[in-house]
Amino acid sequence: MGSVERDAPALLMSTKPSIGHCQAASGLVSTVVATCALTSGEVPVSICCEEPSDYVDWDATGLRVCAQTQPWLQAAEHPVAAVSAFGVSGTNAHVLLRAPSPADSTSWPEDSQILLVSGATEESLRRQCADLAVALRDRRLSLAPVARTLAEGRHHLACRAAVVAATSGEAVHALEELAQGQSAVSQVPRGFRPNRAQETALEEMLRGAHGADKATRGEVLRAVADSYSQGYVSDLSPLWGASQPPLVSLPGTVFATDTYWVGEQPRAQSPESAGGLAGRNASTVGEGLRTRTRLRPADPLVADHRLDGVPTLPAAGHLAVLCDAVRILDGRVPGPGAGLRLTGLSIQRPVVVTGETDVVVRAEEMEDGSVLLTLGYGPSGAPPQDASSVVLEALAAPTAADPVEPGSAGMRPVDSEQLYRMLGRVGLDSRCCVSHGHRRAHRR
Repeated sequence: MGSVERDAPALLMSTKPSIGHCQAASGLVSTVVATCALTSGEVPVSICCEEPSDYVDWDATGLRVCAQTQPWLQAAEHPVAAVSAFGVSGTNAHVLLRAPSPADSTSWPEDSQILLVSGATEESLRRQCADLAVALRDRRLSLAPVARTLAEGRHHLACRAAVVAATSGEAVHALEELAQGQSAVSQVPRGFRPNRAQETALEEMLRGAHGADKATRGEVLRAVADSYSQGYVSDLSPLWGASQPPLVSLPGTVFATDTYWVGEQPRAQSPESAGGLAGRNASTVGEGLRTRTRLRPADPLVADHRLDGVPTLPAAGHLAVLCDAVRILDGRVPGPGAGLRLTGLSIQRPVVVTGETDVVVRAEEMEDGSVLLTLGYGPSGAPPQDASSVVLEALAAPTAADPVEPGSAGMRPVDSEQLYRMLGRVGLDSRCCVSHGHRRAHRR
């Protein structure tokens, strides 16, 4: 880590001693660390390097290991961080990161601007609008740097909204309305293909907007906003001419989290009550203990796992459904002891889901007291065919040993000398060991 105007040793640091080997993500982790160092103005310490190697002529290389967290060595305007990552297969990656030039992002001339906001979902987009409104209000950012950053520094996803505003106050008000659901958002159709003639017209309008009067500029920006909602992404740089506003740090997109595993739910269920992966308790007198659920091709459990393009229940999904069936049928299968053990998992055929598919788990008690769980599947309303099975065994609760009082059951207390003589009679000799004052036994 150094600078363009390098007149002092460049600092070296390694992330691996601090956080371990990150495998394929190691280069990305180092890039994040370098970016944070450029942002904070401090070079982080490279730990576990107390003595630099004697095999390197450090003075000749112009390099130095960063032994403690410290500011950048140069007071230069352009600090630079170089990140190198080396793969065991011979794949090497290198990237240079340069700190942005100091720029005032709060005093840019006020003029009508367009803020482009998008997200993977409507919920994500509205949350971004709320975060942007807070950033504009609290940090008093000018609109032009924010508009350029949103246009050039973000991926433009399918769920979209565009705000045209002449002042920061107008932008904050419009963003808050979007965040609260008072303004509509648009969804770009899947497979959208832009019309080249419309793209050309938008480019000409944007070039003419620079230096235009307020009314003309507003009309152009509203047309760009409408086209953005349809799926177009225009280059906004002509809006600012030769003097481009600086890029600024803005709130990022919060990753959405989805859970596809069995969570904490009530234990045993009554028949027909809702369940988790295994669905519901569908036990009847005639059919016995069983659970039933219905899978569709779009369900997350199968949609992302395909064989020859067909949604298929993964092997771990078989086991997950079987385990959830045990939870649903708890109290109706044996095993109230120390716990349950699943053995003998067998998967005979894949569960393919080309339409609405019923998945049924049957529980049958065996002669040895274990329970055979069988997973079957088939089209809705059709008899299921067996796909996998597992054996459920109850673990016996450990029995506590009865306490034995000294002197009972033929036992008698002995002192240490008596114990050593008894050991000697069976071939063990005890000699005093002065190292710790203990006696050690040695086989003759």
